Amino acid sequence: MWRRALVLPVLAAAAGCGGSKPEPRPVDPTPAPLPTERVAVARTWAQAVRADDIKRASALFALPATIENGPPPVRVRSRLEVDAFNSSLPCGAVLLRARKVGRDRVLATYTLTERPGAPEPCGSGTGARAGVLFTIRGGRIVEWLRARPETGPARTPRPKV
Repeated sequence: MWRRALVLPVLAAAAGCGGSKPEPRPVDPTPAPLPTERVAVARTWAQAVRADDIKRASALFALPATIENGPPPVRVRSRLEVDAFNSSLPCGAVLLRARKVGRDRVLATYTLTERPGAPEPCGSGTGARAGVLFTIRGGRIVEWLRARPETGPARTPRPKV
């Protein structure tokens, strides 16, 4: 009998707890995983430009695509136009980091390098950081937009040619 007297208040208290709203789950502060395919496209594009392999760099673009390397954005509709854009870049680049932005965008931060075949030397840009906001769908660059680079601790990149 005394056991029942102890158990009933405990059960009543437990039943009362179930009526409250559940506690919100903690939100994971880490960003969503970055699709490796998109990072691979951003890295491969930079490697191709740095090696002056313009055809390989251009093959990574969808047609049509939007390019903005300073306003206004340009809609490119042919490989020749994409080749002209990639050929015009005075610097090569080494990928430092990338992060997901929105649903299908990647913000890539690069360290600029000299590149053979450039229309002019990279000069004082060498070693600076640059950012590109890519929209990549189906393994192809749909948008290439110059962006403010991510800041963070500097890493010394090792170019892979």
